[in-house]
Amino acid sequence: MSHRLVTEATIRALEPGAILKVLEGTLITPAARDLASLRGIRIEPQAADPAASRGLRDGDRVDLPDGEWLLEVRDGRVRLRRIE
Repeated sequence: MSHRLVTEATIRALEPGAILKVLEGTLITPAARDLASLRGIRIEPQAADPAASRGLRDGDRVDLPDGEWLLEVRDGRVRLRRIE
């Protein structure tokens, strides 16, 4: 089973007031939630959609290898990176 994880380090890397969009089911540590609250960072769960990172439309299929992936959203653009 693959897990996604948000830690304090994840939150520290963001600008205060940022919005962090995470895939549904992402594990977020209590310390990360506390720090996000202190820094005014909003955490928003999103449905998993790897196709969005490639500029594809809803319903398009993208084959990705199994593994852990990080979804990053900046300026309305999605970037998907594999965590190794």
